Amino acid sequence: MRLIAHRRIISGIALVAFLFGVAFPALAIARQALDLGFHISFSGILTFKNAIAIKEAAQKSPLERILVETDSPYLAPAPHRGKPNEPAFVRHVAEELARLRGLSLEQVAEATTANFFNLFKHASRPIQP
Repeated sequence: MRLIAHRRIISGIALVAFLFGVAFPALAIARQALDLGFHISFSGILTFKNAIAIKEAAQKSPLERILVETDSPYLAPAPHRGKPNEPAFVRHVAEELARLRGLSLEQVAEATTANFFNLFKHASRPIQP
């Protein structure tokens, strides 16, 4: 197993491309990426019942380095599997992450939101009502 990382800095943001083999031990790759200073982002695949290795990586990766994403329009989470994905479905990914880690959805939402703004320092935070 090899993890190949390629970084380019554009406007202060590191763009990362990973090349994996077809079958890979997700936890080992996650640990390598974390050791390189990267964050780990989980998509709708986390909600698939057979995604055992991905679920293990989600349980064992440090919460302060985790993000959630939709991978829209592909890989919709389990409740919408087989349909086009959309940003609103990211909630299902966060719910599964919360379930796997024994946390509330609010705790996961707060942590992953903070992680996003820590990673993308130039992003503007939404105005709170």
